[in-house]
Amino acid sequence: MIVQPHPQPLSLRTGPTRSTGIHLSSVLRYIAKALGTIKDYGDDLEEVLGIADGPGPHKGTSVRFALGFAWEQWMAAQIPGLIWQPGEMNLDGVHGTPDGLDCDLVLHEFKTTYKSSKNPLGSQQLWMWQACGYLKMLQAQYGPEHCTVIFHPVYLRGDYQGIDPVYRPESVTFEQAEIDSVWDMVLRNKDHANVKREE
Repeated sequence: MIVQPHPQPLSLRTGPTRSTGIHLSSVLRYIAKALGTIKDYGDDLEEVLGIADGPGPHKGTSVRFALGFAWEQWMAAQIPGLIWQPGEMNLDGVHGTPDGLDCDLVLHEFKTTYKSSKNPLGSQQLWMWQACGYLKMLQAQYGPEHCTVIFHPVYLRGDYQGIDPVYRPESVTFEQAEIDSVWDMVLRNKDHANVKREE
């Protein structure tokens, strides 16, 4: 038997093309790093997405991204009437690309994480900020009644008590004051975010 590496590329270039400019995810990552709620690994999202274009072996960030994209695509196919990756929205010069939008204009977000499923969904600050940002963009286009996001997280290590992953979908309805507060924070910090380069 001969076992040898196989040079299989792992392309992470997926989903709608992102416009040049300021993106909600970049603004929120800047804020979270400034507050110390996430570590600054120096990752530029555009560089991360390009990491895996070459042959393997692949590990770390690129594989985590690939697992996340696979979960999102597979799960989106399970939801009747879902428009998966509905395209870019923008408001006040900030772009956003939600994962999904259903027939009732309810947002859906898919998450693949190594965090523990013991933690309440509402404690995931970055996820909550992202949801509020997308809702603000949706409200600008379709009206203020849109304030709900359905999250589809898969916790790859479950509750850390065993080895089984946990899928726990939950719906979050925000108060308008919460949505507006997050958007004000985004606008105050948007000039600090990385601007996406044209490819």
